[in-house]
Amino acid sequence: SKGMLHPAIGLTYAVVAAAIAACWLPTLILLYVGFNMLFAGSHRDKTATQLTRETQPVMYEFVDQICDKLGAPKPCRIDLNCDFNAYASLRRGLFSSGQNDLVLTIGIPFIAIQNTEQLASVIAHEFGHFRQGGAMKASYLIGSITQWFVTTAHAGSAYFYWFGYLTHALSGSLSREMEWDADRHSVQLAGSKAFEESSALIERFGAAYQVTIDNLIMLFHSGALVDNIPRFMMHIGRTLPASTVRRIAESTEQQRLDRLDSHPPTRDRVKAARAMNRPGILHLNRPATDLVDHWKPLCERITLDFYAESLGFDRKEINESHVTPLDELLRKEHKLLLDLAEKS
Repeated sequence: SKGMLHPAIGLTYAVVAAAIAACWLPTLILLYVGFNMLFAGSHRDKTATQLTRETQPVMYEFVDQICDKLGAPKPCRIDLNCDFNAYASLRRGLFSSGQNDLVLTIGIPFIAIQNTEQLASVIAHEFGHFRQGGAMKASYLIGSITQWFVTTAHAGSAYFYWFGYLTHALSGSLSREMEWDADRHSVQLAGSKAFEESSALIERFGAAYQVTIDNLIMLFHSGALVDNIPRFMMHIGRTLPASTVRRIAESTEQQRLDRLDSHPPTRDRVKAARAMNRPGILHLNRPATDLVDHWKPLCERITLDFYAESLGFDRKEINESHVTPLDELLRKEHKLLLDLAEKS
């Protein structure tokens, strides 16, 4: 009838409106994510123990010297936790100034397996990231957005998973280039040999750490808590069967790059370090645990913090009386093996 739009014209308007909305959708979603991230604030690792210059002068001096040699900014704080990892981060996220607002976090299992040269190689890698300035902040922003998408998807909004997948895929190339650059700083400081040795230890004891966590859960269900997680991991790593060690090495050699990987394959990184053939400028072959004053009691305290966070205990209600010394557990294990041998 007169005055009514032809259906084809109405359909055209609807299609155009939908196309415009589709173009603006990613922008609106990013604004929504940014708003949520801004008011969510930064979340500090609750299990981390903050080291101070007054109580841990040797560790801070060690890290300061690495920063001086690399020309990298010094961290405002060094934290220890019970993860098998080491990483650099911005203390206040995107609000950090970048120069004096950086945090170095190192897992005590990571320190336990290495000597000072090998640990210096790892720390130099992390401070190589500190030197990347804008790239590090860009990576932090993309990583935070990806994490928000994934967390929201797990909470029930599966629609956001695809946006998380997309941002993760887009950030992969930048992340890998940042890793190659940080590796160069690591090799220049500690040398090709220390880089290769550290990489081998991380592969071997990374597997041991996973076995350790599985064993901790099993022991917890049987009513026992080990008093020192790094020592337990060291015991497991040193007693891995030769066949398991061989499989770990073979798996490392067979690694292939996936476009979603944030890090290049270890095999390729070690090969690049060998090709650089650098002797390094830091030579101090002592156990890395010597850098931390009161190492054993500190490990035991961080172990209790780990249990409180991971197993749901109230930290105020768990203390040394709730854990079993590792030596006692190993004696019981040894006796059990002897009994089984006699029966067989």
